[in-house]
Amino acid sequence: MLNASNLHPYQKKAIAFIQEKKKCALFLSMGLGKSVSTLTALQSLKEQGKIKRALIIAPLRVANTVWAQEIEKWEHITLRAHICTGGAENRLRQLKQAGDIFIINRENVKWLIDLAKKKKKWPFDCVVIDESSSFKSPSSRRFKALKLALPKINYMVLLTGTPAPNGVMDLWSQLYLIDAGERLGKTITNFKNLYFNQTGYGGYTYQLIHGADQTIHEKISDICLSMTAQDYLDMPKRIDVNITCPMPEDARAQYDDLEKEFWVQLETGEIEVSSSAVMAGKLLQFCNGAVYDNEQDWHVTHDSKIEALKDIVADNAGENILVAYNFKSDLARLKKAFPDAVVLDRKGVCIPKWNEGKIKMMFAHPACLHPKTKVLTERRGWVNIIDVKIDDKVFDGVEFVNHDGCQSAGFQEVIDVFGIQMTKNHKLLIDNEWVEAQNVRNIRDAKRKALYKHKVDGSGAGKVPNLRGRFSKTSAKRPQVKPIKKKTLRHVYSRNVSQFNEYAHLENLEGNERKGNKRHQQGFYEIWRSRAGALQEVGEFRKLLPRYERRIFGRFDTGSDRQYQGVLKRKLQTKSYMMPLPEQSHSPSKLSKPVRQRALHFLDLVVLVL
Repeated sequence: MLNASNLHPYQKKAIAFIQEKKKCALFLSMGLGKSVSTLTALQSLKEQGKIKRALIIAPLRVANTVWAQEIEKWEHITLRAHICTGGAENRLRQLKQAGDIFIINRENVKWLIDLAKKKKKWPFDCVVIDESSSFKSPSSRRFKALKLALPKINYMVLLTGTPAPNGVMDLWSQLYLIDAGERLGKTITNFKNLYFNQTGYGGYTYQLIHGADQTIHEKISDICLSMTAQDYLDMPKRIDVNITCPMPEDARAQYDDLEKEFWVQLETGEIEVSSSAVMAGKLLQFCNGAVYDNEQDWHVTHDSKIEALKDIVADNAGENILVAYNFKSDLARLKKAFPDAVVLDRKGVCIPKWNEGKIKMMFAHPACLHPKTKVLTERRGWVNIIDVKIDDKVFDGVEFVNHDGCQSAGFQEVIDVFGIQMTKNHKLLIDNEWVEAQNVRNIRDAKRKALYKHKVDGSGAGKVPNLRGRFSKTSAKRPQVKPIKKKTLRHVYSRNVSQFNEYAHLENLEGNERKGNKRHQQGFYEIWRSRAGALQEVGEFRKLLPRYERRIFGRFDTGSDRQYQGVLKRKLQTKSYMMPLPEQSHSPSKLSKPVRQRALHFLDLVVLVL
């Protein structure tokens, strides 16, 4: 078991920094021992009586597999730790236990703060945030919740290797948790106004003022300690051994046919490629040993890589071997060839056994993209890969498919390529050649060659620019839906009548009339039942009258006969099912008396409304 004498000088420096500053940030690269340095400092503060209970906030996998296990490795650390993850019942039970350290995942920070408000008691005088960059957004619920507890926290320690993954603007909320805005401003708005210029369309882009980054670093240098593995770790140089796995001749012939004809017939089925953009992925699958068809079923093409791996295992008997895989088909074939191997799960339960050397072979999928990398989903468009939900279907270059979630595989240094942050060894397809990100020239010509375009039949994503930056304004394109043709009064539009910018209202005349109250409907029902065709014209005129009152106001005399004659002279067209106008109806005097009285009474009501 390790003890305090095994601590490195830079770790002792970090321990002293935590004890001296009380509220500080340790920006340490992976491998420098952030966990043991912090735990040793907490052990010392506990023995001195300066803290009683400490809360550690970490990502879920780290909360379950790192902190409590780290305590067991070191003899001088005797803190009692409780992992407060899982269901609410388990979290409550663990919080009630007597202990020194309570570990919770960052998704439950708001739940913990709400619980403390309900009980009117905050039980922690020290808070440690592992991967504090997850609190970089001042609008997030976890930041707003933890902000309420700051006055009751005596010691605050932030731990991360990437404090500003998207730029120095990410520092404001993290530093606020330490000094409540003393160094970088009380609000994010003031911080932006002091150190950034608004640029771009609409002023939504913020560009750092020249020299402002240096000013920010100087202001926070007294409470932030930064160390890099390159400066402090003396690691042996990595040795790369490339092993060539030639494909069998028949598989090579099928590979060439697929590349040339966009179609190939295998023993277990046929493979068809829809476009050149999809071809690169299909050929990569073919080289791995299994290729997917359009039904998402995979077909074995060869076992060259599996056989080569068997030779490596035989030549290194007894050694621990970590195998990275790309596709689900790779994992299935590897598990069949090596049934005793272990697959790295989401919770990382197997990590302690791997570190102890008890697992001889482990399969893991490499996660080499930054959490901010955009992924195209079927329902929500472009979202950060870390925000993809388990029920989201994601676009794999061919169609929208289901997935098994995002699995964390640790942290590495990232660089920016075409506006996307990724690890240096992540490979990009540039002009039909796979190039590591660190060797890609970040210029317009290379970006143009890396564009990914996919043509579909109208049910897919249209154009998928997965190597362009600024995805926040990009969304999945959908086929245009043909608008429903509305039923309108076409005979009204054909007349030369001024519409006073109320064209939209005319489209809904029929619908509005049906929505009238029952009293009006019953009154019109009697009029439309009349045998005289003139009353049909009056009903049609009644519909138009409110829309054109300015046009017709004052043109008719108040005499009932003249009003009636004006309506008849207009000769408005009616629907085909209406009765034709009788010849005698052109003269009001020839109408029957009851019919004429009802028509004149109706027009009197219309004029009164005007």
